[in-house]
Amino acid sequence: MATSKPASVSYRDFQLEDAEATLAMIRRAIQQIPDRDYDWPRRQAWASFSNEAWLAAIASMTTLVAVTQDREIAGFAAMTATGYLDYLYVDPAHQGAGIGAHLLRAIERRQPASVWTTDASITARPFFEHHGYQVIKENQVERQQLILINFRMQKIA
Repeated sequence: MATSKPASVSYRDFQLEDAEATLAMIRRAIQQIPDRDYDWPRRQAWASFSNEAWLAAIASMTTLVAVTQDREIAGFAAMTATGYLDYLYVDPAHQGAGIGAHLLRAIERRQPASVWTTDASITARPFFEHHGYQVIKENQVERQQLILINFRMQKIA
């Protein structure tokens, strides 16, 4: 597995002024998820958290962002001190360029743990499996009276 970072993207720590752009990017990424994984009402429910909830969640985590030469946020990853990867998103315009893989490796290095965990969407599950994570169980998460399926996954360091 290559360890170099994708061309024309730099990586840095999250800054408060990134909050609006990262939240907008999450919503764009969720909207692009295939219908076969989550239908439109479920994608809408998934993306329905407020700016305040987003800021509260992200404030307590180690968060790295990928930034293009044009200063556009191309992706980000956020992990708790216990090794729980709560967020890993790449903007749809930048998917497939290795940004997600680089962010995952970088956040794992920044937050060493004996076991890293995440709750991966149906769409993200193959990505995490490719990077050494294994499914522990299937989850059913309720949002706006809809059930969303995701997978608790772990990777032993």
